[in-house]
Amino acid sequence: MKKMGQILDSNYKMIPNIFQRNIEGSTIELSKNSIRHLKVLRVKKEKIKILSGDGNVAIGIFDGEKKIKVIERFKESRLHTIDVYLPMIKNSSHRFIMRNITAYPIKNIYLFNSTYSVAKRKWQSSDERLLIEGIKQSGNPYLPKLSDIIGFNDIKCDDKNGYFGSLFFKEKKQKPKNFISKIVIGPEGGFTEKEEKLLITNGFQPINLSPYILRTEIAIFSLLARCATYRVPVSNP
Repeated sequence: MKKMGQILDSNYKMIPNIFQRNIEGSTIELSKNSIRHLKVLRVKKEKIKILSGDGNVAIGIFDGEKKIKVIERFKESRLHTIDVYLPMIKNSSHRFIMRNITAYPIKNIYLFNSTYSVAKRKWQSSDERLLIEGIKQSGNPYLPKLSDIIGFNDIKCDDKNGYFGSLFFKEKKQKPKNFISKIVIGPEGGFTEKEEKLLITNGFQPINLSPYILRTEIAIFSLLARCATYRVPVSNP
């Protein structure tokens, strides 16, 4: 079983990650973006890890120009995944989250609007580019899916293993008995008490991240870090 993340070669040097959707064949011809990325990293004739975003991975030797000779292939086991519900927020905060969220095993990302949302937006082509930059940095072989924009009433968790950052309700002190499946992050103004009550009704449990209101990009990674402290099983892709 392969471990997620960066791979070390025999000299314990970090092997660079690149993203390319098509990694079939004994020789892979790199896209312009991949070549540019390797030039920025000053990579010459050495090992490269190629991620396709669906768990398939190839390890190969870069010829220093535009091709990689494949020496190994495998599909990485997938950690249990988490769905993230993200509010519509200002663009700079949204971009920061997109660029860094792939450090965690995220499967789907949903956008929603709430009382204190500060922006109206839709998924943009730049969002996927930021996620791709993130998996090249983190080594996560699975690219999260940008799912539909949904209404607040449609945020539901049937398995009772969903959590949200709460200001109005105290969290249960015991750790979850099962894996965390979903998290909901509020906008910078937080949720209203009515919205928090609706999330609880819809199957989510409150987590207290701070006695104060956090910036959205701080709250989401604080909550994901809390999730990461719980043991999660490995599942099939």
